[in-house]
Amino acid sequence: MSNRRRKTPRPSSTATSSRGCTRWVAWIFDRPVAKNRWWHAVDEKDWLNVPNAIIVDHIGELFETSLHSLASYSDSQIAQGLEFIVGHGSEYMFLLADDRIAWPRRERCVRSCSGLYRDLFARRCSSHLSHRDERGAHPLNGICYMLWDMIPIGPEPTLGHRSRLDSVLLDVMIGALQLCSDPCRESALHGLGHWQLGYPEEVEAAIDSFLHTSKRLRPELRHYAENAKRGCVQ
Repeated sequence: MSNRRRKTPRPSSTATSSRGCTRWVAWIFDRPVAKNRWWHAVDEKDWLNVPNAIIVDHIGELFETSLHSLASYSDSQIAQGLEFIVGHGSEYMFLLADDRIAWPRRERCVRSCSGLYRDLFARRCSSHLSHRDERGAHPLNGICYMLWDMIPIGPEPTLGHRSRLDSVLLDVMIGALQLCSDPCRESALHGLGHWQLGYPEEVEAAIDSFLHTSKRLRPELRHYAENAKRGCVQ
């Protein structure tokens, strides 16, 4: 009989990463919803110790699988958690412009926002328009509308090393215009309106194409699109 000990199989890196992402998602979203957001009362030393590159991977995985990853949380919990991720609560989004993190990881994270639009916002947001403060809106409408206001990255057309990041961010906004969801379209127009100052030709061309192909658009949204084309959004 052999005395050699049988090696215990190690989990694959993909499985390990997925478990880590699940724990990270629960740490952010499995919280009571309160006006005084939970992260204001949590000392940074109590945050999960996750390397920046892995956080970028986690965000990408979460956004790509949001339909299933967030299924057990209430809409208000989801809105609160997304506010933490994309806003100044975590400052995670600054990592998208961090050249110390490999570009493919950051690119995947940015493009995963398309999944967030398609699988979460387009399915759950109500048809209310946030720029008009229409009453009775779904809890997720606000974070959808403010997505590009909260992500702390603006256009940088004069910085050569930022060109590919800016290009992908614009692609995601322009892609969201194609969804049959007024809140998603409004969110994309909001973002494009802010980016008009840096990329006026690209923004104008994208919005003109959107208006040309969207024949049954609400007049209020069409008017908002015309304003966004000139950079006149708040």
